[in-house]
Amino acid sequence: MASAPAIRRAATLIGVAGLLALAACSSGESRGAAFVPTDPSGAGRFAVEHGTATLDVPEFRTYPALTYMPVADDAAAAEPPARVPGIVLSNGLAASGSIMSCISDHLGSHGYAVLTFTPANTLSLDMAAWARGFERGIDALLGESGGDAGALAGRVDPEHIGLVALSAGAAGAIEAAAVDPRVRAVVAFAPGINDLGRFLFQDTLDAAARVTAPTQIQVGTEDCLVNPRPPSLLAFTNLGRGGVDLYYDAIPAERQLLEITGANHIGYFDEAALGLWTAAIVDAIPIDCAATLPAAAQHTVAKRYATMWLDTFLYENPAWQDGLFGGGIEADLASDVLSRVRSDPPSG
Repeated sequence: MASAPAIRRAATLIGVAGLLALAACSSGESRGAAFVPTDPSGAGRFAVEHGTATLDVPEFRTYPALTYMPVADDAAAAEPPARVPGIVLSNGLAASGSIMSCISDHLGSHGYAVLTFTPANTLSLDMAAWARGFERGIDALLGESGGDAGALAGRVDPEHIGLVALSAGAAGAIEAAAVDPRVRAVVAFAPGINDLGRFLFQDTLDAAARVTAPTQIQVGTEDCLVNPRPPSLLAFTNLGRGGVDLYYDAIPAERQLLEITGANHIGYFDEAALGLWTAAIVDAIPIDCAATLPAAAQHTVAKRYATMWLDTFLYENPAWQDGLFGGGIEADLASDVLSRVRSDPPSG
């Protein structure tokens, strides 16, 4: 493995105003969240320090990256643990890691050290380009944590590492989790798959059968890129079969599949970027379907379930068992926040 790159500091501290902005990022009504003592879809207790990084990925060149480190929030008198779980996060095809900064900041405020990378070629159809990025990202987090200087020095717990990603990035995360024993949890937002292009993802489907880390998969009912739902100009690519269920069926580890009512594929992007993307791939070239759920509300549901999953398996926090597998998730099904759930362990 390549040596971990040095993370350049130029850090920026998000204070009280920053945390308020983070909360506004998912200011949509938090439907079905009354069952949790503290809503994990909202801003966490910590401020977040930003930095930059460079990942050396020999097979695929150099990847730019950003870091998000939880630090003490003096205004809230909140101090993060001395060592925190690490998260490596990435985007999907044709996008940058920063397009999901709302989720990176959210996880940082909840006590996770996050590194977000962007592949050198974001148009690559080789999911290994993302998988290798996750491996090098883990190297970077742990390498900096093993040093004696900088914001990450001694801060990242090597026994609690997770991967979070969207679309092609989520497919790459599945491939990385299959071969890297350091990965202890995965959240895959709409992992790339469709029937017409299934050959592009066959290696990922094969890799899914070797994943031992607990894995949560999310997808929207209006996601016409990876979910078998019409209407879309390219809806025939799914042919009404499989979709992300193919990954769920292949993964032998603890797993969960959530279908968010009204959500689409690009709805996981930061709201500031959605106008351009909607005009491009929903209106002009309808590859993705139009969401019927506002982006803020999609963020609320997505972040709530992702945070509960990561807290359960990386912080080993038992508080979210009801939310993930019991009455909480049943309430979201009953109120149509979620249209479908598959879970092992099963819900209920």
